Amino acid sequence: MPPVFSPAGSRAGSTLSHGELVVMEMSLAVQPSEGSRSFSHSSAGAEEYESTPPPSSSLEFPIEASYDATLNAMNNYENDPAYDASYAASKEGRRTFSLISAGTTFFLEFLQLQDTEDLVSGLMVEVEGTFNAETNTILVSHLIVTPDSIQKGLLGQAPITSITFIVNICQSTNFMDLATFNSTWTNKYKPTEPGARRTMQDYYDACSYGKTSFTSENNVVVGPISLPCFGRTTWDAQWNSSLCGRDEIYGWAQAAEAYAVEKGIDLSLYSRRILVMPQMPKCQWAGLASVGCGRFCYTFIQGNYARSLETFFHELGHNLGLQHSATPTQEYGDCSCPLGACTGLRCFNAPHTWQAGWGEPIETFNKENLQPGELHNMTVPATHLTSTNMVRIRPDWLSDGPVPVYFISYREAKGGDSGDGYRQGLLSKFEHQVFVHIYNGSQGFSTERTELQATLTLGVPYVDSSGSLYITDVDHAGAAITIPVKPDVLLGDRLDMAPTQKT
Repeated sequence: MPPVFSPAGSRAGSTLSHGELVVMEMSLAVQPSEGSRSFSHSSAGAEEYESTPPPSSSLEFPIEASYDATLNAMNNYENDPAYDASYAASKEGRRTFSLISAGTTFFLEFLQLQDTEDLVSGLMVEVEGTFNAETNTILVSHLIVTPDSIQKGLLGQAPITSITFIVNICQSTNFMDLATFNSTWTNKYKPTEPGARRTMQDYYDACSYGKTSFTSENNVVVGPISLPCFGRTTWDAQWNSSLCGRDEIYGWAQAAEAYAVEKGIDLSLYSRRILVMPQMPKCQWAGLASVGCGRFCYTFIQGNYARSLETFFHELGHNLGLQHSATPTQEYGDCSCPLGACTGLRCFNAPHTWQAGWGEPIETFNKENLQPGELHNMTVPATHLTSTNMVRIRPDWLSDGPVPVYFISYREAKGGDSGDGYRQGLLSKFEHQVFVHIYNGSQGFSTERTELQATLTLGVPYVDSSGSLYITDVDHAGAAITIPVKPDVLLGDRLDMAPTQKT
């Protein structure tokens, strides 16, 4: 059954009148931020409309027109993705929602914290609410995700297409020039001398196991583009370079898009629109990105973080529909994954790799194939060796309801985790470790985070909080897990973790 929401607040275009009731069926785009996923709202705006009922008119967008509109969900005020996990987790983020159709943006705000985390970019939704012309917002009274809205296929297995805009804004000059940025982006412009830095193309090739492509033909870079100190959005709101609100962020993107159109660039060829910005005084974040990607989605990187491939990989991971890589206590706590904190070139953790469609389990265990008294001898290779490199365990014998889903993997600082001589790869504390993650989401779009439960070294056991899973690292080449169904019946598995020298 599709989820139903009761929200409030987004801005509509010039075809709507102040106070007009609207009914829309459109494609959803969610703008993501790095930070907690708490949702802020304005009760004052709601009280205003309660005291002054709007006129009883409506505007309907038929389903046939929905492909001309995109719901965008963005995590705003993203903290430094690099850095200090405890600081990052303490900062409040805010997810904003917008409907983009025929050059007009409608913002949505929700009065209640009611299931909004299930909204991701690209969903088809039915929205009912009241339009506020002053803020270009629709005060949403009802929102339903339509059954036809689930996107087909995995974004991680489609070729990456993007247009990157390098912009200067007012008196703020970008850290990056076109030639330098291109040399980090695709192999067409990569320096030929030995030991050259890895490019974003290298990064995608290694971490996706060749299941997606990132080429210069499909990922173009434009700039530098000089934007003025002031401008107006397509919904006629003024943006100001001394600020960094919603109007500024979208206004800068629209100004860059207008420049590209004037130069004859067909924006419809590129699903990801990336703005590389100078450091703006009021923008207290490293990057922002749309969670998921519909017809198109946004990523914003500012300041010196434009020199950091891992920051781009983090934000572009959100475009794939991935959430943060957490620990039980920290939003960004899993430093083994770019979607956590800490710097360094490394690939996604096992559950995120599976979610993106880049990796597959050797085996998925549940009550159907894990019987009392059976012993399974398995070899689990280091993740850089093959895409089939993890074990997925769903202990549904514990309950008929939801249960935690475990991912077991083994990693070395090689392949996509190796760094490049200039930047560190997988942190040394994670080398030759058995990883235990929990991820309760599906492949493709999901609002679930991955959680790192433990990393295991020689002889260090792991017992989950429910007692449903026991793992003991036998030696550097193996780990053993024992799963009790009840106290007097044990199920046994042996997973031999195979490092490079074993293959």
